[in-house]
Amino acid sequence: MSLNSTTTSRKEDFSLYQQDCPVCPPCFNCHLPQDQCVNGGSCEDSGLCSCPAGWGSQDCSEPLCGSLGAPERQPRQGDRCDCDPGWGGVNCNVCLANNSCTGIKGDNATCITTGIGLKNMNAWCDTTNIPWIDNTHVSLQCEWEKNECVFQFWKDAEEQFYCHLTECEQETATGELDVHGSCSKASCGCLKNAWMCGGEIDMSELVKNVKGPSEWYCKNGQDCWYNEYSTLKDVFPDNIGLSCQVGECANEQDYLDVQPIKKHFSRLTELYIVLVMIFFVGLIWILTRMTMRRQQKIFGDGSIRLNDDDDTTYFEDEVKLSQITFDDVSYNVNGKRILSSVTGYLEPGNLLAIMGPSGAGKSSLLDILARKPKRGVISGRILINGEVPTRKQFKRISSYVDQEDTLIGTLTVRETLMYSALLRLPRNVPLAIKQKRVEDTINELGLTHVADSYIGVPGQRSLSGGEKRRVSIGKELVTSPSILFLDEPTSGLDAYNASVVMECLLRLARNSKRTIITTIHQPRSNIFKMFDALLLLANGNTVYFGPAKTASQYFVSIGYPIPPDYNIADYLIDLTMNKPAPNSAPPPQQQSRFSRSIPFLKRRAASSASIASTRSLADLQPIHAEDTTSDDTDGIISDTVQRMTQGSSSFAGDLDLLSDSNHLYTLLESYKNSRLAGSIRTHIESENASADTDNTRLQPYSLLMTYYAENAPSISLRRYFHELSLLSSRTFLNLYRNPFLFLAHITIAIILGILLGSLFWQVDVDLSGVQNRLGVLFFMCALLGFASTSALDMFSKERVLFMRERENGYYSPASYFSAKVLFDIIPLRILPPLAMGSVSYYMIGLNSNVYVFLKFLMVLVLFNLVAAAVCLCFATGFKNVATANLLANLTILFSMLFGGFLLNKDHIPPVLSWLQHLSFFNYGYEALIVNELKDITLVDKSIADIQIPGPIILSRFGFDGQAFWKDVVYLSIYLVVTMTTAFAFLKFLVKERR
Repeated sequence: MSLNSTTTSRKEDFSLYQQDCPVCPPCFNCHLPQDQCVNGGSCEDSGLCSCPAGWGSQDCSEPLCGSLGAPERQPRQGDRCDCDPGWGGVNCNVCLANNSCTGIKGDNATCITTGIGLKNMNAWCDTTNIPWIDNTHVSLQCEWEKNECVFQFWKDAEEQFYCHLTECEQETATGELDVHGSCSKASCGCLKNAWMCGGEIDMSELVKNVKGPSEWYCKNGQDCWYNEYSTLKDVFPDNIGLSCQVGECANEQDYLDVQPIKKHFSRLTELYIVLVMIFFVGLIWILTRMTMRRQQKIFGDGSIRLNDDDDTTYFEDEVKLSQITFDDVSYNVNGKRILSSVTGYLEPGNLLAIMGPSGAGKSSLLDILARKPKRGVISGRILINGEVPTRKQFKRISSYVDQEDTLIGTLTVRETLMYSALLRLPRNVPLAIKQKRVEDTINELGLTHVADSYIGVPGQRSLSGGEKRRVSIGKELVTSPSILFLDEPTSGLDAYNASVVMECLLRLARNSKRTIITTIHQPRSNIFKMFDALLLLANGNTVYFGPAKTASQYFVSIGYPIPPDYNIADYLIDLTMNKPAPNSAPPPQQQSRFSRSIPFLKRRAASSASIASTRSLADLQPIHAEDTTSDDTDGIISDTVQRMTQGSSSFAGDLDLLSDSNHLYTLLESYKNSRLAGSIRTHIESENASADTDNTRLQPYSLLMTYYAENAPSISLRRYFHELSLLSSRTFLNLYRNPFLFLAHITIAIILGILLGSLFWQVDVDLSGVQNRLGVLFFMCALLGFASTSALDMFSKERVLFMRERENGYYSPASYFSAKVLFDIIPLRILPPLAMGSVSYYMIGLNSNVYVFLKFLMVLVLFNLVAAAVCLCFATGFKNVATANLLANLTILFSMLFGGFLLNKDHIPPVLSWLQHLSFFNYGYEALIVNELKDITLVDKSIADIQIPGPIILSRFGFDGQAFWKDVVYLSIYLVVTMTTAFAFLKFLVKERR
């Protein structure tokens, strides 16, 4: 055989051997994409993985058996490890007893099983709420020195996927062995060919996209849950419930080395919070009852005992005699002249009546004199004793009584006046003096016989109209004002009550030397005789100002005699009903009652002329009550009439000019050119001579804006609580004596609770039970939402009262709002949902867990408060109750639409999805549903026994299973925002505007 043949034969033999040899696998290199370290292993420069304790193989995917600290740990054989005594878990890393740790940490070592980690914590858990995947487990290892953890998910003892968690921290519950851990970032991966990663299902791409955050919670190291809030929530929509074995070996040095773990309140503390809320509500109720008992001492029975050190001259020192002077007062609104150069004055102890037909400017002039907020532009000069007081000074010496009575019907006369005194008089005034002031006012107004009678409400027996009007006057008199303004005090009263009211005013002027100015339309003749001075207006112009008792002589002197048996007040109103003619062209002829008197006036011309010719022209005497006798007519005859009486022929010719078209113009010119007006001008100029005209002259300005700038009250803490105490007492007293609305809310809540419990009795845990749960909770929310519209009427009834009392300086908006919230909103919005929820909850068969029940009540109450706050926003923002009611109901319907029951939130178009965040139903209803369904498993037996976890139902209906506490926070924010908005509307919009 040749050499070549031998060589060829050997090559063929080697080739055959090479074909029989298997191909060598590539070497593991963790730097390559296909070779990765798992379960928290780190890649070394050599390309090999450095595995955490308890893990082995090239990629750290195999659990090691034995125990921590064992010299040589072997990989698992089969589906479980044989652990050393005292150790457990998938890789025998979980210590079970203290003696297991002595070989690692020394003789004093302990095994921490609470779940509160120090350095290296290990856990092995059975899942409790994943029925759609059998035999699943979770393992967790944390290295707290690195703030890192590793989470693994297992099925049938085979690892499916893992997550390497970083930026981790933990905190413990105060006073409990509970721990809450959270990690901000995650890096996850699947194990090759695992059941969930390429086997039966493939979640590899889903797992790869998990980035965190994640968290877990353990109670006593046993009852735990875990969740990842981003990608995996579609697979595990609820927390993964876990039953765990947790263990970590530690010694005393380990406790010294670690930083103190942060403390937080556990979720069970919500129970304590609810109890604290109930405690405070009860405390408020007790304090209010104490206040009610104290009211007997405050209001008394009319018998006042003054101490020796009580200063009974307090009011005498405060009250000053005040003369008011108004010069050239004009008022324009949007270019329309309302008042034109009105001038006059009134001395203390006198009663001035401002008369004129409707639209003459009576109320406008009274408001301006009283420095009430007015729209438009005002010019002129208003002096008190020759000076212009500040608004604060003016409020101290004056009071204003409106035309309409705004009284609280559940209070007695004495209580009404006493509340006015307590709120308006300085706090340092002794209570006995305030009580005496109230009793003096009651006696002064002749209200002693009804002092302890209720004011009353329409439809019920109450005080008469005249008595109510005197109570309204008394509310202002308790501060002993030196100037009193009244707008139509006899309006709506019969003749007797009108006379009684005016007699009271006359006594106040005479006995107390008060300056009283009132508007009045058409008083009876006996009332007209009570006036000391009369200001007659026509279309904003002065027709007459002077002594009331000489008014008839004045008009006779200018050719307008009063017909026999004709009420002078009616005659003067008829006389001023025509509009004045311009200088160049009189207006067209107008019909009036006075036109029928023209022939009669001409027939009386001769007698009128003879009367007038006997008068002498003299200077005007000051307007005093004792000087205005019927015979005192000197100084009231105009120069015009003097010229008219020079001869009968000329007088008759002048009478021909007194037709319907120019008689009012003649009236104005007659007064303007009269010595009466001249004497008044001389008197006022003498007053002004002593005043600094630069400081007293009112330039044209917007009184409304000036009012807003000056009227901002200074709120001190003491004043706030003083007002809050009194207003709370008054509000609670009103609620106590008129409990119909409160009892209606409670009764309806209990009846509906029983009805709902009967209709939905013991709902099943199947799909029909889901429908019933969704329906009953939605109905509760809808019921509470629409019942909250009663808050609209609650405030609207007191809207005018609030504006009047605020304008008159009774209290600040903050005090009033707080009292209304404390004793109106809270009783009507907390007790009814508690009653309805408590009665119906266990009848319906909702989740029997006490903690879940308390959270249910908390959400109901919070939802009801939010609904009431929304309605309160409309009540304060809109004066018209019908408009506020319409908008409130539309808002509630809008919120219902986005609540999640009528419309699946996942199917809302993206361009409109932001609207759901405006719905308080969205937060309240979702919180109730999540609280009810998240911890239960439903069973569908229509085809087979299929278990459906509650979180799956929540996910399908578009609810977030983790949103309970988030929804509670959003509801709380919603409540704060709406309450703040309602208060802002009350403060800036609900103001008196005239």
